[in-house]
Amino acid sequence: MRKDMRKTFMSVVAAALLPAGLYAKELTPTGKGNSECWGDNSRQDISCRALTESFLLSMRGATKSEVVNAMGGEGREVEGAGLHFISNYSRGERWGSGIVNFIFNSEGHASVIFANLDRPIAERENEETGILWFLWNAELEPNGCSDLPNTRMKHCRYDRED
Repeated sequence: MRKDMRKTFMSVVAAALLPAGLYAKELTPTGKGNSECWGDNSRQDISCRALTESFLLSMRGATKSEVVNAMGGEGREVEGAGLHFISNYSRGERWGSGIVNFIFNSEGHASVIFANLDRPIAERENEETGILWFLWNAELEPNGCSDLPNTRMKHCRYDRED
């Protein structure tokens, strides 16, 4: 990754902890727990929710209870940084598995969403296994960035220079 792009990218990631205020958009609750993709509902940080670009964008400005409802679990509180979830959607067979963090502003709305998304298992053999990013910050990155295939957003990751 070029040095100037790496610096910009790291600034966006580091700034993800700053608050901002927007309001929730369309949310689709799951309420299913994680038994279909994990088999043990005691792990409330594991979700069966597909972490798609449209879903993550729909969570901009969501309240904590809306996030919990949409993710189908309580998540894990990360001190000073909001809620952390692991998605085991389709057990890695299709796009949508990975980790996601939601940071809430002083009004209690998601102001930062950042995720590391996994490639489907079948694509890992033929493709680079690097992390695909999704970042949205209401103040610093209001249009967000995504490395998911077919995104219309700008890309978070840049190719390395040889």
